[in-house]
Amino acid sequence: MNPEKPGHPFGWRTWLLSIGALTLVITAVLWMMPRNTRTVTFRFVDFVTGQPVTNVVLQPEHRRRSLFPDWVVRVFPALPQERCEELRLFCVSDKIAVSHIPANAGKDYDLRFLATGYHDAWFFPWLFPAMTNLVTVPLEAKRDW
Repeated sequence: MNPEKPGHPFGWRTWLLSIGALTLVITAVLWMMPRNTRTVTFRFVDFVTGQPVTNVVLQPEHRRRSLFPDWVVRVFPALPQERCEELRLFCVSDKIAVSHIPANAGKDYDLRFLATGYHDAWFFPWLFPAMTNLVTVPLEAKRDW
């Protein structure tokens, strides 16, 4: 080091490392922040008798936009236009609590309820705002004609 021209105590590498570390910390904090979701408990009953219904399969469907831009999907229609994420939850009692339901899901999220001997039922979170966390789902029995 030249004593007549002292250098800056912090070099450009130190500044670059500081900016990278700060960016990493901000990204980690934002990633750990709670999402805008809610937990809803569903109770299944027979539509006519009001008796509890057990062994219900809950199938949430979350449709997301394609990874490709809209213009690419229009040019190449063979590319997937949307992705559908499915998961099945089995409920052996008459109640199940489902967490991580998006509070502002819009029309791309719904829940389907399947039970043997009953018609399928649907729950659309965008139709039912967060007024209550307990939802009673009446299932209509299939008739044998």
